[in-house]
Amino acid sequence: MANPLYLLTCPNCGGGLEPHAGHPDSAPWLCARCHLGFWVSELSAVARVRYRPRFRDYGVGKESIALRAACLAERDAARERGTSCLEEHIGLLSHDHLQFMCDRFPLSEAFRRRIQAAVQ
Repeated sequence: MANPLYLLTCPNCGGGLEPHAGHPDSAPWLCARCHLGFWVSELSAVARVRYRPRFRDYGVGKESIALRAACLAERDAARERGTSCLEEHIGLLSHDHLQFMCDRFPLSEAFRRRIQAAVQ
């Protein structure tokens, strides 16, 4: 189930977002229409107000710097997990994709156990 604190529509085009379970430096939500990735912090209602489609950014100033810091913190957490896959993605991905992640990425032991439990 997706987190109710953020919206799963693309801030750029309004299309639906798909979960991305790949390299930890990549964003966990992708828009197939405009080929952009978004971190959870960028999908909040507060961040969406700041989004500038023309520049594909969140503006300048303290709020934008804080948003960037939140995105970097998410990236660091993804690096610890070993993948961009979020906890809520596990139920959305196919068993084959979850198994691929276990085989392909150096997942943390705790996250690997969660994925293996879902596969079984």
